[in-house]
Amino acid sequence: MTTTVTTSEQRRHRGAPGGLLTRAAITQIACLTVASLCTVIATGLVYRAKVQRAGRGGNVNRVLNLNTIQGADDLLPVLSGVVDDEGDRRFTAERIARCVMGAGSRNLDHVGDLARLRVSASDAKRFRRLSARAGSGSEVSLLSPTELAQLKTRVAVRGLRDFRSHLFWWLAYFVLAFHAAGLLSWLILRKVDGVLLGIVHLLAGLGFAVMASVRDPIRDTLVFVPFAQGAIVGLAAFGATLAVDFRRAWLRQLTFLPLVGALALSALLILFGSGPGSSQAKVNLGPVQPVEGIRLLLILFLAGYFARRWQQLRSLLLGEMKFFR
Repeated sequence: MTTTVTTSEQRRHRGAPGGLLTRAAITQIACLTVASLCTVIATGLVYRAKVQRAGRGGNVNRVLNLNTIQGADDLLPVLSGVVDDEGDRRFTAERIARCVMGAGSRNLDHVGDLARLRVSASDAKRFRRLSARAGSGSEVSLLSPTELAQLKTRVAVRGLRDFRSHLFWWLAYFVLAFHAAGLLSWLILRKVDGVLLGIVHLLAGLGFAVMASVRDPIRDTLVFVPFAQGAIVGLAAFGATLAVDFRRAWLRQLTFLPLVGALALSALLILFGSGPGSSQAKVNLGPVQPVEGIRLLLILFLAGYFARRWQQLRSLLLGEMKFFR
């Protein structure tokens, strides 16, 4: 029996579709559409549950939005019962208002930002509540964890309308990014795995819905926003790699670079890495954990290595088949 050896380039041209709406294209469109519908439905259910929970927790309209206050007087009613002394309450309200409305201020992303407010030791000595917490340091926290927990139920950093706007705009960007990546991959390659792309979209979409469900919609950070941004950046990188022809000779000679990068990151992690808390495990390199990057670089190296030796791998496979016969 004779064995015919063909290159990947020959197989790609031989299997290239003749038109645009082929069976593979329809499969890709169908898979992406189903994944998008599942993402939209899951996110809609999360939004409905969030709104119902906020309604059961009390009248949302009576909660003070810190990012829309006009002055310290707006904060005095919500601080009542949290800070007993009237002078201390006025001082606390003025400091919070300065943080939100002062020069160089920005909108609060979550109510927990108030925990970073600090006052000097000299100002703390003017009030019994703050002077009791003053130690040897030069600054004192304006609000204790207990006081912040009491205040958190009375204030917010956005309304439900803002939450809905952020959620559905980022959902639209997220879904459209996957469809744009699918269209781009089809225009460049004309032959992609639409089922695999649909599965990735579905898993990422469920992750988006989970991110939308884990925090308070009006008081905490909207973690689905950086999640969607990361997915869009990843899809943009996916589209950028499609424009590169890795079959070019000079690129095929650089398959060792991912291995060099993985070894360099491993060496940096061993020399300068640190662990969480007092742990001796070296998993952090500054603010990041490079382990996932090292794994990806090793996968890229192995993919390039075996791609250059596909004929040897094929001969090994044929040899094993003959052996078992």
